[in-house]
Amino acid sequence: MGWLARRTRAQRAEEFAHWFDLWRVAIGSQTGDTTSPELVRSILQKAILLFQYDMLFGFEDPDLQLRRTYLNLRQMMTSRKAKTEPTPFDGVAWLHQASEELIAKYEINFLRWTEEESALISLMNEEARLNFRQFILELFLQSVSKFDVDVQAEAFSDPDARLKMWKFSVTETLDIRKRLCADEINIYAPLVVDLDESGLAWTLHVVGEILDYWHEKCQQIERELSERHRIIVQPDMFQHEDVEKAKIPTRDELFRTTLPRSIRILYSDRVERETLEYLINLKIFDYCAKNNIPLHPLENIHTVFEEKSHQ
Repeated sequence: MGWLARRTRAQRAEEFAHWFDLWRVAIGSQTGDTTSPELVRSILQKAILLFQYDMLFGFEDPDLQLRRTYLNLRQMMTSRKAKTEPTPFDGVAWLHQASEELIAKYEINFLRWTEEESALISLMNEEARLNFRQFILELFLQSVSKFDVDVQAEAFSDPDARLKMWKFSVTETLDIRKRLCADEINIYAPLVVDLDESGLAWTLHVVGEILDYWHEKCQQIERELSERHRIIVQPDMFQHEDVEKAKIPTRDELFRTTLPRSIRILYSDRVERETLEYLINLKIFDYCAKNNIPLHPLENIHTVFEEKSHQ
């Protein structure tokens, strides 16, 4: 008996990118000839991020829970006994309300609407809104594996960025313990990554390694405090510790303070920077779900980015 070969990450990324681009063009073509493809992409990425949050954690407001909406629509459409038309799902209204809930709860900067995005939504005609609605509902038809953050990173990377990921994975030995200027408690300086040189996937990989490092460190600190009621710190002899700012890292502060202080990402392309911010938030959602960590406010995530000066 033959077995179907499992799709590789590259194949899943290519399939998702193709599907995504079809919807980006379909929605963008209904909002005017001057609509920026990058602007449509940003709005669709917001929708995917909210979709993933709902799948992993669930919105508090039942009306925002997409699985419930999707199943109700399917049941109404397939039931022969249904005497009434299903209530239309308004994808734009859902996007606004879902964004507001997460901004209020977690202060996710990526979900804040720009003036350009608000203007684009206002230009959407009925067909564009129907396409956007269908885009959201079709997320349920995509394989769960295609929302893996590494697949997403490859889907939004151009061939040059994919080559950079391969090159760095072969030539770079990423030992965060040695690369990060920190001891058990203090972070003296962030690890600097140039997005232009490293590409989306490798930069996201560095973020993941930093999260793993500090998550393990926080667990170690918790054990030491529980067993010994104290922490043994070996400060860097070449650094000057700021006692007033010294703070014991905790898993509760992993995303709010520890990660933002541990990495600085230099960029020159605004669109690529926004895509990376989307991916980092997606990474954090996935990280919390896999490691059973409560999701805490993420208001400082956008501070890891620093635009390169134009000379």
